[in-house]
Amino acid sequence: MVRNLMMILGLSLVVAAFGCSSEDGGSTGAGGAGGEGGSGGALGACTNQADLAILCAAEFPAAAQACGTDNLGAGAEVIGACIAEDTGLSDECAVCFGATTQCTIDNCLADCAPDPLGEPCTVCRAENCDPTFNACAGEFSCDGVGGA
Repeated sequence: MVRNLMMILGLSLVVAAFGCSSEDGGSTGAGGAGGEGGSGGALGACTNQADLAILCAAEFPAAAQACGTDNLGAGAEVIGACIAEDTGLSDECAVCFGATTQCTIDNCLADCAPDPLGEPCTVCRAENCDPTFNACAGEFSCDGVGGA
């Protein structure tokens, strides 16, 4: 049962982290990363055109979900490396997404396990993970890029 819960949580955390947020004006990528330990990624790592094309592609969320699920508990570096390998995202950007998943697990598991897209999870991520993710990934939007 715990494994099933972790699988469901892993699937949802990566997508929830990538989802749009009204708090940042609708930019995509308002999830969270790193928490207290930081993300390890470069500032604004996801704002280049190559990464934006990948992030805004319709298949990105499913690929990121698979990496989060397949590597749940393996740590931010492993999740980020999987995302980079499976999607072609730069290592610098992928580490932001790996870290957001780990930050959510570390800080928000109790709030996110029942409903990863629910308000308690969203609030917890906003308080614990979003600032680091936003600094790591940078502000970006898929408007006009050809995706979500």
